[in-house]
Amino acid sequence: MLEEEKAIVLSAGCDDFLRKPFAEHTIFDALAKHLGVKYIYAETISPVLDDTEKSPLTSEDLTCMTQEWISQLYEAALEANTNLVLQLAGEIPQTETPLINSLKKLAIQFKFEQILDLVEPRSGNV
Repeated sequence: MLEEEKAIVLSAGCDDFLRKPFAEHTIFDALAKHLGVKYIYAETISPVLDDTEKSPLTSEDLTCMTQEWISQLYEAALEANTNLVLQLAGEIPQTETPLINSLKKLAIQFKFEQILDLVEPRSGNV
């Protein structure tokens, strides 16, 4: 049946026929074939988000935040509340990008023990 449909579509004046599901490159190949275009692909360089291995977080990194915020982070980590930890990480000033990225990574990986170890010296909740 598909071959008949393809023949009908091509006889109606279409230049090509692609079946679903198709890969993105298949569409670009067909466009290049029929339009004679050439694509220039930009090289993508992924940013290094894993700053934690280069310089692990310490409790000193939290000195830029208020005691109230630190207490909230402690409670969020104690409850293993990923969403709250991510929300609190969003309140960190953008100038503290390594801290933001590290906290988000720890929360997403459910490493709340590490967050607690980081926060405890500053939280007053020992």
